[in-house]
Amino acid sequence: MWQHVVELHPDKKGKEPWNALNLADEGQNVLFEELRKSFQQSATLEEQMLALYLMNELSTPEKVGFFFDVTQAKNGVPIVSQLAKYFFLLNSHKSIPADLQQFEQCARIADALYNYTKKDDELIEECLQFW
Repeated sequence: MWQHVVELHPDKKGKEPWNALNLADEGQNVLFEELRKSFQQSATLEEQMLALYLMNELSTPEKVGFFFDVTQAKNGVPIVSQLAKYFFLLNSHKSIPADLQQFEQCARIADALYNYTKKDDELIEECLQFW
């Protein structure tokens, strides 16, 4: 997915969302918008889940509203909506209901894959795509 973003916007190379801690707020906002577009144009639920996970790694407050919007979408895929709800509640500092606690384990697995890749951009995307 990120490779597709770089193909469309070559200036994004080296500005991956998993390196977001090193970016200014403006860069974070740009990445958020790119991930939002990627989510909306995704052909598979795996790509949508990856976009949500990468959005969650950003520090932009807009992500909370986006997560909420995904949970409210009428035509959404249930597992994608549930993951968005988990991220929404997590970022809103609200308690996670029992039926969404499974996503905490999913997020831990994604984090482990993320850390395992040592921030190799293509490997991160490949690992998280199969997560």
